[in-house]
Amino acid sequence: MRFIAVCLLCFLSLLGQAQNRRLLDSLNLAYQNAPYDTLRVVTLCRIAQMYNLSNPDTSISLAERALAISEKINSQWGTATSYNSLGAAYQAKSKLSLASEFHQKSYQIREQIADNAGMAQSLQNLGIIQAMQGQHSLALEYFKNGLKIRERLGDKASIGALLGNISNIYITQGDYPRALETLEQSLKIFKESGNSLRAISITLGNIGRVYSYQNNYSLALEYFQKALKIQEEMGDKSSIAIALNNISTVLSAQGNYASALEYLRKGLKVQESIGDKRLMAACLTNIAVIYNHQSEHALALEYYQKSRAMSEEIGNKESLAIAFNGLGNTHHAQGDFAKALEYLEKGLKISEEINNKRGINAALISIGDAHRRLNNYSLSEVNYEKGLKIAQELGLKDKQAQALYGLASLMSMQKNYDKSIEYGQKSLQIATEVRLPSVIRDVSQALFEVYKSKGDYVKALEYHELYKTVADSLLTLEKAKAIGNLEAKAELEKQEKEIALLNKDKELDQKAKEALAKDLEIQRIELERQQNAKLALEKQAEADRLFALARQEKDKRKQDSLTNLAQKKQLEADNLKAREQQLRAESEARRLALAQETEANKTQQLITYLVLFGFLVMTVLAYFIYRSRQQEKKIKEEVLALNQVISQKKDETEVQAEELLLTKNALQVAYQNIQEKNSEVTASINYAKRIQNAVLTAPTNLNKLHTKAFMLFKPRDIVSGDFYWFAPLPQGGLIVAAVDCTGHGVPGAFMSMIGHEMLTEIYTKGIHSPGLILDRLTQGIYKALHQNEENGTSVRDGMDIAILALDGTQQTLRYAGAKNPLFLISNHELIEFKANKSSIGGRMIANETHFVEHLIPISSPSSAYIFSDGYKDQFGGPNNKRFSTKAFKEVLLEIYQQPENIQAQRLGDKLLAWQGDRNQIDDILVIGLGLTPVREGESSKESSRQAF
Repeated sequence: MRFIAVCLLCFLSLLGQAQNRRLLDSLNLAYQNAPYDTLRVVTLCRIAQMYNLSNPDTSISLAERALAISEKINSQWGTATSYNSLGAAYQAKSKLSLASEFHQKSYQIREQIADNAGMAQSLQNLGIIQAMQGQHSLALEYFKNGLKIRERLGDKASIGALLGNISNIYITQGDYPRALETLEQSLKIFKESGNSLRAISITLGNIGRVYSYQNNYSLALEYFQKALKIQEEMGDKSSIAIALNNISTVLSAQGNYASALEYLRKGLKVQESIGDKRLMAACLTNIAVIYNHQSEHALALEYYQKSRAMSEEIGNKESLAIAFNGLGNTHHAQGDFAKALEYLEKGLKISEEINNKRGINAALISIGDAHRRLNNYSLSEVNYEKGLKIAQELGLKDKQAQALYGLASLMSMQKNYDKSIEYGQKSLQIATEVRLPSVIRDVSQALFEVYKSKGDYVKALEYHELYKTVADSLLTLEKAKAIGNLEAKAELEKQEKEIALLNKDKELDQKAKEALAKDLEIQRIELERQQNAKLALEKQAEADRLFALARQEKDKRKQDSLTNLAQKKQLEADNLKAREQQLRAESEARRLALAQETEANKTQQLITYLVLFGFLVMTVLAYFIYRSRQQEKKIKEEVLALNQVISQKKDETEVQAEELLLTKNALQVAYQNIQEKNSEVTASINYAKRIQNAVLTAPTNLNKLHTKAFMLFKPRDIVSGDFYWFAPLPQGGLIVAAVDCTGHGVPGAFMSMIGHEMLTEIYTKGIHSPGLILDRLTQGIYKALHQNEENGTSVRDGMDIAILALDGTQQTLRYAGAKNPLFLISNHELIEFKANKSSIGGRMIANETHFVEHLIPISSPSSAYIFSDGYKDQFGGPNNKRFSTKAFKEVLLEIYQQPENIQAQRLGDKLLAWQGDRNQIDDILVIGLGLTPVREGESSKESSRQAF
């Protein structure tokens, strides 16, 4: 019966890879029809294993039922198997202490009955739990003891699995060479033994992980893709999801966040299809991590909350603690330290409940960081100390270095410089030992600040040099942490400013059109008025002639007829005159509105009076006509009186016309004065341009320092806010900068003159290091523009800059930047070197910003490009969009192998084609350098060039 049970267990283990509904139904049926209690125990444990991830509580219930049956029939083997299932189920619920207890019981029974295979399995399970608790040395001991048993049994499949477990410990300890060696042994065993493809794919994935940790991303992707291919052939959705997650991790490390998110979402769909909520929670956490890298903290919080909800649903406390820690660190990044503490404390509490010491350690250090930012010095120190102690117990060198760095920073804030130096040097020693360049960079920067505060400038310089050197080795990590629309907030603000300028231009154009329309309307009214005046005179003459004939006529009937006709003509003349007066008033009102809006009300009043008067005249005339037959004599007198009034008004109108003529002449004089002033201003700006051109060295002189160089310089206005600066280095080579000042035109030009003079002054003082130049330039701008004053008179403008220093052999390039990056192209690959996120000047605090200097070795022919943002931000194309950084990179990759003069021409042609008939929105500056390294023993004309 024992043999049958063992065979059945092996058979079910092989089928366990499918984990589908049909298998579960088959196991349920096998349980119901099992002829022996031992078979029922085996079947129950197998079903419990299938529920481990999806429903650990059900798994526990089934394992407890199996244990009850085993104890009833007094089956030690069944009891040990049931204990093993209970341990696995509690492990899935992150109750590691209980899990360890059940696996220990299982091991003790298996040792009593000499079940060697079972003992090896229990040792492996115990090792996994110890590893999860951070007890790596103890975990390694368990794994190696289990390996010895498997080797005696000749169980190659299990040997390969244990080697995989051992390699994971080496990975955690940072011993990547031994990890790779162990994994290669495991892979070889799996292939030779014809083991399952799943085991081979998992091993390939682990090898990829090691290469990823070593920043060898090309090899990491290669192994991850191999693993994914096998898993897709197998249709193993769980493993496919893990492989997709691994690939996303590499893409994220390379800064390709869009592709990383795409792979994570694919993995999430796979996990949803199989209902693996444990993996889904981990995937949601990884998505949140990427959004944090992109500074999309709101989205990161959303996905951490989803991971938190899912972890709570399945009762996975380990992933729940991770989610809380992620929420805390995200709020920390947003500057909400109180909210960060709230979540970090929750994560710490859960990690303490499950005795997850790694989680406890991570939470304590983050809590220490938050208290430090809130100036809670005592609480910060307590948490750092606790975190340091646990890190020392677990042998986590990286966490020890982080905790010591936090303590060093804390002591520095409290001006306890000796203690700060002590902690900082310990952190630096550990970080150097386990190769943690980011910690080395931060600690060396902190020690630099401390020694500078103490006045020990020799030591300060030593650590500053270390900081600069190590910062260069972190280029890849810096790139991974940067966000593809890097500097998104700055870009958005700049875009909004440009849109506002465009809208302002449109508004000015619209006002010009409205002014022209008003002028045309005035001309039309004036023409109509003149025509009406002419017709009124003709009608008046006709009426006067008819009245004269009526007075001479003796025949009463004819006399009445002529009088009526004369009155009709008189009425038409009066109407035309009233209309003429109305048009004159309207014309006058429109002219005065253009010349002086303050007189608008008075003009409107005059128009109203004139209209009312005209209406009154027409009413009186109509009344006289109506009564003409009854009061002929009286009508004649009234008409004569009315003629006198009209004559008087005509005189008044002529006076008004003369006044309007004088106003028109005055406006013409004012317009001429404005034109003269405009000419004077334009002449002044043109003269400023000549001064600026005189200060800026001619672009062609750049080729005297470096023959393989070009410059594309296109100011938007007469004078430019962008400027270039270059100078020779004493030992050969050159230093060159591309600078973008705040604003355009005259304001930008003033800033450019200040910046140019300061760069020259810094250079003449013998400072030729790009990073130090930017530090001094920041201090100079900050002081010159009084940006430390809060009285409203200080200038908050500044400049963005990229600066290069190329040695005479062209084997080394040094770069530093304030917001503006460096593009370096070599072997058809474009590498972007990121600048500091701060500008020069503005609202930056000068003493709190130090610019990173990148030391870049040049081993093959390359091309370097520095630039302002005018090229990539130019609007154009069929949809009137920005040219974009991506398109700019594509153009550079197309042209970088061509001669420099052709490159400049191609860039200019591409820009004009994109811009079309649209206005240039910003100053444009692009500088390119062709780099050909000179090997030892060779000569180079470039290295011997002197200043022009």
